Amino acid sequence: MLSKIALALLMMTGGAWIGALGEEWPAEPKRNFTQECQAACRNNSRLTSDAQKTKCPDYCQCLIDEGERLFTAAEFRQMDEDARNNRDTSLLRRFMKPVEDCNRRTFGG
Repeated sequence: MLSKIALALLMMTGGAWIGALGEEWPAEPKRNFTQECQAACRNNSRLTSDAQKTKCPDYCQCLIDEGERLFTAAEFRQMDEDARNNRDTSLLRRFMKPVEDCNRRTFGG
């Protein structure tokens, strides 16, 4: 499922993103996230056509845009820690909304 992949990819980038809510994330973590997100998206078994897979860059950019808009660096660090410790937290559940929105905007449904 794209939502679980996106959450895992977000957590893999570590707590290195800095900045306040609405600020652009630093280039290197953003680049790492984009590369990992696109690779995972293209390998997702739910995307059965090349036409769907060509939308992966748009999906990953949507996640970055929404993440920068909705989450502070402190929240990102907390989500990272929660995910690494397999905690089911309200912050992680809050992140699923933009994941679902980006999935719907990009792939439909």
